[in-house]
Amino acid sequence: MVCGGEEVGGETAQYLAERNPDVTILEMMPDILNDMGMTRTALIKMLHDSDVKIMTGCKVEKITEKEVFFQSISGEKCSAPADTGYISVWI
Repeated sequence: MVCGGEEVGGETAQYLAERNPDVTILEMMPDILNDMGMTRTALIKMLHDSDVKIMTGCKVEKITEKEVFFQSISGEKCSAPADTGYISVWI
């Protein structure tokens, strides 16, 4: 589970997908990779080809050892199992 779908999160998800077939991106905005330029289309294709699941409009509220809890765009409280959670930030 990668929390954050901007460039760092997308690249992290692609890296992980090369080693693990079950990767999901949770993004708060309505779309991913909005901070990228010309390479955005290529990375989206790579994520799609790697079967990375993308969930947009999701606000992460809590991460535990086994689950990520988030709120959907409609306000519904949700959770998803996660062996490992990655929070993507640019520092």
